[in-house]
Amino acid sequence: MKRFPVVVAAVVSVLSLTLTAFTPRPGHSSQQASSAPSAASSDPTVAHRDPSDPAAVKGYLERLQRGSVSKKPKCNNIRLKGKRARLCQDTVSPDKAPKAPAWSKLQRRASDPQPPALCSKVPGQVNYDRFHACQESTLRIVIQAEDGTTKVGYVRWDVWATLSPTNSTWLMQVGLTPTVLPPELVEAGPWETASVACNTGTCKIPDPVKKKIFPGVYTYYKLATAIPLTAPGEIKYTNPQIQLTISTDSAFPTVPTAPTNDPFNVRCDSEAYIGGEGCVYYMGTASAATCDEYPYASSEEGGTKNPRFSCAFLPGTDNTNHGNALNNALYRANRILPALNEGGTYIQGDPYWVWVLNAPADNQIPTVKQCSQY
Repeated sequence: MKRFPVVVAAVVSVLSLTLTAFTPRPGHSSQQASSAPSAASSDPTVAHRDPSDPAAVKGYLERLQRGSVSKKPKCNNIRLKGKRARLCQDTVSPDKAPKAPAWSKLQRRASDPQPPALCSKVPGQVNYDRFHACQESTLRIVIQAEDGTTKVGYVRWDVWATLSPTNSTWLMQVGLTPTVLPPELVEAGPWETASVACNTGTCKIPDPVKKKIFPGVYTYYKLATAIPLTAPGEIKYTNPQIQLTISTDSAFPTVPTAPTNDPFNVRCDSEAYIGGEGCVYYMGTASAATCDEYPYASSEEGGTKNPRFSCAFLPGTDNTNHGNALNNALYRANRILPALNEGGTYIQGDPYWVWVLNAPADNQIPTVKQCSQY
């Protein structure tokens, strides 16, 4: 599972590693080279994992990633101009909808933020890094009149959220741009209400936000949410999604809620040895530059048990700096949790990817192999 890319100056193929243990105390840069998990400790600066961590249950993360809301079309009967009709809304792929106007062409408030570029990286799916997630897609609104005619409208939506490595509260942000709305719906005075949904009890549910929508007008919503952390050492997961409910001034009743974004898979923890509490997208990626031996001694795949590793001699100061880079710029800054053995229960650490860039050509590889049989 892709977690965290690290740029390394070594000639190796892409490999997934798992963190065993690290101790990022202030001023302390050593790595634990053993692949055996650390024993439990009462010292809050030393890694301590709760064996009741729900991710230790097989299949938990897979179930969480599937989300809490079905994306089936939601419909209801309404009356438009005294006639019966049926209104439905659902989410469709952006390539099946009219293109939204350019940002510069929209009517909008100057204070409303533009959706981040990350949203458009791969339209229709959640795009991640370690602290950012965003998805763009299209809400389809279908009105079926009793005479058999059908009118279709499209609303582009962007949902994004930025997590903090030092805080367990964040904003779910939404931008709506109606590209096409049936005249009958515009005349009825449409509203969209944005709300947050997540697996029961896993996130704070803010009050819904209701705003009118108009063709060619950008409408922005923000809803504050969080994972409640109540004790040191807690690790909790959630998968917030935005739901949109359409209503009108003169057509009734309200149409049931339609889900939008795929689940944003969030993990928050209050591990003191990483530094207070904070949150990450555990499906997300990021990068940091490192060097030294590979695979790293602090990884489960490191040299203690794996004979296929490589290393090179380097000054002691550089070795210390490398330890600081791994502990602080990589593991701690991105809240990568280590594996531990708590009372006989093994809890796996966070996997992360190592991506090798700018590797030397074959004719530049040293012929003398050091430190291992490989």
